[in-house]
Amino acid sequence: TEMGKQPGSDEKNAKTTYPNLLGIDKCKTIANDLIESSIDLLQDFDGDISFIEALIRYIGERKK
Repeated sequence: TEMGKQPGSDEKNAKTTYPNLLGIDKCKTIANDLIESSIDLLQDFDGDISFIEALIRYIGERKK
C-alpha cells in the first residue's frame, strides 16, 4: 500500500482519527488552511521557494 498500512485499518481497529471526529470535509478545510498558511510564511524568506511550495501543495493533493 502507498500509506504503509492497509486502507481502513484504523476504522477496523476502532482507532480515533481526525476524519472520524471532525468529518472529511472539515479535515480537508483545515489541511487547506494550513497549506496556505505555510506558503504565506515562506514569503518571508529570500530566494526561490517554488520547490518547497510545490512540495507542500503536492502533499496536500496526494491521494493517501
